[in-house]
Amino acid sequence: MNSVVVNIPQKLLTPAENETFSGLFNAGVVNAGPDVYDFKTPLTWNVVISNTGDGLLATGTVQGSGRVNCSRCLEPYDQSITGEVEGFFVLPDKPAPKDMEGDEYEILEDTEHLDLAPAMMQAIRMALPRVPLCREDCKGLCPICGTNLNYHTCDCAENAAKKAEAERKAESPFAVLSQLEFDENGKVIGKKTPATPGKDNVKDTSENDSDAFLESQSDTSSAFYSEDVPDFDEIPDLNDTNHPQNEK
Repeated sequence: MNSVVVNIPQKLLTPAENETFSGLFNAGVVNAGPDVYDFKTPLTWNVVISNTGDGLLATGTVQGSGRVNCSRCLEPYDQSITGEVEGFFVLPDKPAPKDMEGDEYEILEDTEHLDLAPAMMQAIRMALPRVPLCREDCKGLCPICGTNLNYHTCDCAENAAKKAEAERKAESPFAVLSQLEFDENGKVIGKKTPATPGKDNVKDTSENDSDAFLESQSDTSSAFYSEDVPDFDEIPDLNDTNHPQNEK
């Protein structure tokens, strides 16, 4: 960081007097958290210094642009800023202000000059965006293939959604039913055979989940019609008075 030394004219030592100063400030490279701003060209500044009686108050602006990478698409761009410069310099023969913290003022060692660089650097840091964006509607990068969505499109999001839906259906306990064919009465008549381009559809006879389902249906039917079920001819007719069980 370069110094910005201002020579204090004699009139500024008189209360209520003020003077305007301007110039260029070389900020260089400024680190702001994970972001790095490169101010290749000097920033312009304009400051008014006023005598408040107890010290010299500097207020003004510093303007410029720094090169930084966009937080979404990672492309470099120029970020323009305008910082509000403010600094208070206590004169050598005056007491430190009681209503200000120690880092909010600077005690001058003499009345000949002062350095505005710390106040300007603070103004620059305060003006930098928390999240640098090349534009407000930046679409960023595809998290899967890395395509810059500002200039190109990809099918990653659509394919990921289709895959997730397929996995959801595969996990369903009723997924095996989608492989079966039913007649108009709802009875299972076989398995569906996927169409093969250029070939006639042939029933798949491989053992799979649908085979197991059909086998379980067959077992259930056999159990229902097993020998444990009584013969209807053996059930007594309650209206038959000649049947032994109806004799009193």
